[in-house]
Amino acid sequence: MIMNGKENNKSNFLAKLKMRIKMRIKKRNKSGLAPGIFLSLIATMAAFLLVIFHLSLSASPYEKYNRDIIAQAEEKSGQKQTVTVFPSSEVGKQAESFWKAFERADRAGLTEFFRTALPSDNLRELPAEERAGRLLGLRQRFGEMRLIKVASPVSGTIEIFITNNQKELFKIGLVFELRSNGQSKNYFLKGLLVDEAGPEDLAPPLPAMSLSQALQQIEEEIKRAAAEDKFSGVVLVAQNFQPIFFKAYGYASKEFSVPNQLNTRFNLGSINKIFTKIAIGQLAHKGKLSLDDRLGKFMPGYPNAEAREKVTVRHLVNMTSGIGDFFGPEFRDTPKDFIRHNRDYLRFFASKPLAFEPGSREMYSNGGYVVLGEIISAASGMDYYEYVRKNIFEPAGMKDSDWFEADAVVANVAEGYTKQQEELEKIESPPQDKTPAEQKLLSRPGKVMNSKAADKEESSSPGDVGTKNQEAEKVSHTSSPKNRVPRAEAIDPVGSVNPVLSQPQEQPANPTWRRNIYTRPARGSAAGGGCATAEDLLRFARALYECRLLSEPWTNWVFTGQEPEKTNSPKVGENRKQWSLAIAGGAPGINAVLEFDAGMGYTIIVLSNYDPPAAGQIARMVGRYLKAVQSLREN
Repeated sequence: MIMNGKENNKSNFLAKLKMRIKMRIKKRNKSGLAPGIFLSLIATMAAFLLVIFHLSLSASPYEKYNRDIIAQAEEKSGQKQTVTVFPSSEVGKQAESFWKAFERADRAGLTEFFRTALPSDNLRELPAEERAGRLLGLRQRFGEMRLIKVASPVSGTIEIFITNNQKELFKIGLVFELRSNGQSKNYFLKGLLVDEAGPEDLAPPLPAMSLSQALQQIEEEIKRAAAEDKFSGVVLVAQNFQPIFFKAYGYASKEFSVPNQLNTRFNLGSINKIFTKIAIGQLAHKGKLSLDDRLGKFMPGYPNAEAREKVTVRHLVNMTSGIGDFFGPEFRDTPKDFIRHNRDYLRFFASKPLAFEPGSREMYSNGGYVVLGEIISAASGMDYYEYVRKNIFEPAGMKDSDWFEADAVVANVAEGYTKQQEELEKIESPPQDKTPAEQKLLSRPGKVMNSKAADKEESSSPGDVGTKNQEAEKVSHTSSPKNRVPRAEAIDPVGSVNPVLSQPQEQPANPTWRRNIYTRPARGSAAGGGCATAEDLLRFARALYECRLLSEPWTNWVFTGQEPEKTNSPKVGENRKQWSLAIAGGAPGINAVLEFDAGMGYTIIVLSNYDPPAAGQIARMVGRYLKAVQSLREN
């Protein structure tokens, strides 16, 4: 959906926070590529955006950050970044043809690129025209673009750095491989990656270094960020799922000078979406649903008839349904303590028309994942939250993870802190078009709903799906002491005590920081907003990779988007070293990143209770140093 004016500014702002876009054409086997472009929208800056305000036309803190990116990069690299020509190699020429078509939003040009860059067997599985159409949906989000830099860091790879009118910086990576094509060999497209970029991406590459040197530099960088009050949270780096760096920084509670610790829980934002996707895979494997099932099969009362009849589970998972977001005036004006269950989010979007014909394009959709949560409840006969606890958290050993209610008393949960003071002041001011009674309701101190009020509110939600465990959901779930990571275990051998613990001091009042209590609902949803510790996310990554949550074909689906029934070879495990994950979440006072690369063996987890890009910047910095270590090994 293309919006204008303030709505367009809001859309760009949300995209800035929530979009980490990873488009990957995965190998299916030694002789072919996966049957399509798997587009997963991940957010290093965010995804589950509990933002309840309309943006003014003035610049936000994030816009300022992005506006400064290029200047910072130029300062780091010591030279002005200028548009460079594409290499004259075969790979360079293919990349240039892609860029020219992508820049112009030229459907015919993109179609021709895919037609020549992919082998014929892949084009039979997913035509070039359809691939081009999917990519154009992404192109529309960028708006007017400017080429900043072209690089070829390794043979067969071209990186294209671009910026747009909002001063967002992105990197498009094209990876080609040399393959036999009859009597000759040609370069074919192996992968296409679109990611947000930062100053470090435009800076010269780091020199090759040992792992110990890299970890030392990583620690210095994080200490500097924490000292400048740019980072607060936990950083965990693991090699083959064994922690090699695990430290906490900053405060979980600035008001009471409570430091973050290694077992502090943080809001994950949209990282929770992967739990929803896994639950869908589990139920599909058991035959309780199919990716081809229509929405109406599980939610016959869904208000939008077109969505009931046309939208499939596959559309919802892949964000091609046309169902939009739940952010908007209704969400903004609803007291957040009324939003205590996944079904409570439906009222904000379920009656609205689809943004486009299902399957025709892709658009980031928090609403679609809320619907998936209700489908999981209907197909399993269990409440969504309970299903995920029993079938994902427990098998993975995630003892400290859950969707906690904002007013529940839960140990070791970090408060979120935001610098979006201007927007928060707008939230606190009741809308002028409301009656005095409505203004009083909207501006009252935080009201806690009792269970009867909550039941009434939930039952009136459109498309409500009854479950067997609704009563259980009224109980707040907290971790028992026995489930918490012992302090000695948490800091040994690679962890360390947060520096502020060894030197207790009163946290000075900072007028620029404010708690994010007015920008998040009382409870998260199937689209995001749950909490976890860094160790729990490491346990999750390992359980997923070891196929303890799903069968191997369905695990491959989570990592690559390749559906099991479309797999010609049952030996998926041959390509497990290619499995990787890069997901994130962000909102005011929330930023979390989980990255895993089976080939390199590294897992990066950064959890922060500050605004984006607090965690994203740290994760990119860590990844840059780990690449320098990998470079030393390859040489």
